[in-house]
Amino acid sequence: MICYMPNFDKRGGLVTVVVQDATTKAILMVAYTDEAGFLETVQTGEAVFYSTSRKERWKKGETSGDVQIVQDVLIDCDGDAVIYLVDQTGRGACHTGARSCFYRRCVGCQYVMPAPKLEVLSARDVEVCERLLKGSLAPAGSVARGNRPAEDEPLRFVLPTGSLAQRTMALLQQMGYALADPDVRGYCGTSNGVEFYQRDRRMVPLQVSGSFDAGLTGKDLVLASGIRGMRVITELCFSRRSNNPTRWVLASREGVLPSSGSMTVGCEYPALVQELLGKMSLPCTFTAVPIEGTEEQAIADGLCSHVLVVTETGGSLKRAGLAIVEGCGDLFVSVPVLIAKPALTPRKECALRVLSVGLQAALAANERVMIKANIRRDALVHVRLQASEAPTVSGPIAAGLVAIEVCVPASAIAETLFLLQEAGATAIAVQDLKGFLK
Repeated sequence: MICYMPNFDKRGGLVTVVVQDATTKAILMVAYTDEAGFLETVQTGEAVFYSTSRKERWKKGETSGDVQIVQDVLIDCDGDAVIYLVDQTGRGACHTGARSCFYRRCVGCQYVMPAPKLEVLSARDVEVCERLLKGSLAPAGSVARGNRPAEDEPLRFVLPTGSLAQRTMALLQQMGYALADPDVRGYCGTSNGVEFYQRDRRMVPLQVSGSFDAGLTGKDLVLASGIRGMRVITELCFSRRSNNPTRWVLASREGVLPSSGSMTVGCEYPALVQELLGKMSLPCTFTAVPIEGTEEQAIADGLCSHVLVVTETGGSLKRAGLAIVEGCGDLFVSVPVLIAKPALTPRKECALRVLSVGLQAALAANERVMIKANIRRDALVHVRLQASEAPTVSGPIAAGLVAIEVCVPASAIAETLFLLQEAGATAIAVQDLKGFLK
């Protein structure tokens, strides 16, 4: 294997290492490495650094367990800095428990994400972490918002990746929001007073508790995050292919619980295992096992005896030869939710409410159509049509004829067309709707 080598001679044997999440592209930490540490990193695939304070080499996660699996290494033009693109395991990159070492915003002295270990570290360690000078800045030209007043800032909204991504983008575009594919920063455009970014769906609750104002993610992911205090603006019942909710179920090969002893439960979000099963009276104890990818395969591989999985119909479980445990078929019903910070400026709050109404209207429109027709007024009184409200009648348009409009569920299109035709209606037209609100 050939490899570009950094210039270790330029700064006394060390180069700067920027550690970046390979998926979200978030900056996790900045450190140094020497030549031996660099070679160990590219050969083993685990991040190794050099401590300038302890004067020794160290491997990330050696004591904490929060290992960084290196997916790629980039080198700058001068050869004196590299980027490690990593999959961060465990709680996060920072020794404070934060996902990133950059958990504070300079301007305004704000925390942008939780640093939970600050609550359990010694007073001396906390003092070292928090020993930062605080100065005053003139309001004009603030780095946080340029020359724009705070009340004019757009709503910062985070869109999810994964199964909800394409459907969410389509619903917003249906409501007139101009969005583009995310760039390298995840930026998707600014439209109608909203600045859109895309982030990993699992990170949306953390992002909203940090530097974003609001976002959309699954109700189950909010629960799994353990983050409290966010507002749920609205629930939106849809999934990737339908307008049905998903549900968390417990499944195994036999579809039964052990009568005693213990079981191992594999789940992508181990915190959900305790949240959902911990409230039940079970005949056995359980241990949560973190698994990635195909949960059904985890049983076949011997990683666990049961799986806690999310499903819409249960079809994939049956195809995998698994059965839902009796009484564990609706442990948690999940839908996408619009979440937001506890308080926003009036301008941002208005933009959020407009966006919320737009998504609700776009979803409702997918389930209804508008039917228009001409019909004799005396025949109309004998036709019983499904409608959200009474049909709108305009006219007369000719002797005895009126024009009608009726909004009906998509499931009733054929029946409505039949009833109108049987009643002698003419010029019957079916129109798709962009939005619908009762």
